[in-house]
Amino acid sequence: MAKICAYCDKNLVWPDIFNCYYCQKTYCDKHYQAENHECPKVVAAKHIDKDYLRRKGVNITTGRYRIVCKNCGFTTEYLGIEKANQKRIDHIQNSNCPSEQVLLRQHEEDKKDDSEFMRRQSIEFSRDHEVNDWMYDCLNKAKSILLEHHNSGEIINEYSFSLFVQSDMPNAYGYIMLGAPPHFQIGIHQALSEDTERNRRMVTIVLVHELLHTIYGKDEGKVSYEEKILANRANHFDALIEMQNLALTGKMRFCNN
Repeated sequence: MAKICAYCDKNLVWPDIFNCYYCQKTYCDKHYQAENHECPKVVAAKHIDKDYLRRKGVNITTGRYRIVCKNCGFTTEYLGIEKANQKRIDHIQNSNCPSEQVLLRQHEEDKKDDSEFMRRQSIEFSRDHEVNDWMYDCLNKAKSILLEHHNSGEIINEYSFSLFVQSDMPNAYGYIMLGAPPHFQIGIHQALSEDTERNRRMVTIVLVHELLHTIYGKDEGKVSYEEKILANRANHFDALIEMQNLALTGKMRFCNN
């Protein structure tokens, strides 16, 4: 069965097929970013009661929410965020309550799950090595490459990043934890932890790759394609080639998919 863009109904042909990180629907290259298809989950998330926002590190478009109207006291059962937001819209239309008074509120059990999620993350990261300061220089270089050479690079300014030296994925140059916007944690393989010019150039390309994941989600094909363009424009293609040669030996590779 042929795939079509969920926003414009364009017929999609591989490799120009993309999934939204939030709603997981399929889109064309012009509409796969959340802001370009009016992603219903992202739109709904804007109406979560700020006193009940999920903890940092958890995707707020998941979980269960109910409607709480601060104007008339109306509430609903707990639903997925899209259905809950539709109930919110229906209530505003039927009751004429002010839209800013009709909000989404998270289930208390999900809050407990969030706390456990953060506790496990804290334990996991405590086992990792502290990152070297020079790697943050590489991060700044990678960010500047996207800002200068990528048409959506300015979105990087909306996020914050922390680095750690990882050893749990022995075949990966690095990986990014995508479930934690606006803050992302990026692991760099311990084999690249020595401060050498060679490693600095490779770590910069690793970080370009992982930063692209914040734009394209889990679409590894699109990330790899854009990464090659950026490495070339930033005069780092030699580092990319060296890393690809390592990948051919089976010693290391991008991501852990």
